[in-house]
Amino acid sequence: MSNEPRKPRVIHLLVGESWGGAERFFVKLAGALEKRDIDSKVIIKRDEQRARDLRTLGVEPVELDFQKGIGDIFARMALAREVKAFAPEMSWWRG
Repeated sequence: MSNEPRKPRVIHLLVGESWGGAERFFVKLAGALEKRDIDSKVIIKRDEQRARDLRTLGVEPVELDFQKGIGDIFARMALAREVKAFAPEMSWWRG
């Protein structure tokens, strides 16, 4: 068994419509954490520009189709599966 500390597991969720300062910060934060020793996963509402911006920073986002907003039951089920499979220790949510 290794005595090395385990990497923190952080999940970032951005499923809102807007593209303001908080959303820009989200993209920058996800990109910065990608360069650190942190195991992270980024889940976004399908958004071509946001996904492209994240990929430019080395982050491969999971894109979900929230057709009816956060109340979309199928997207919420997909989100729950992603979160359960990743088993994060922390989450950052912007909706």
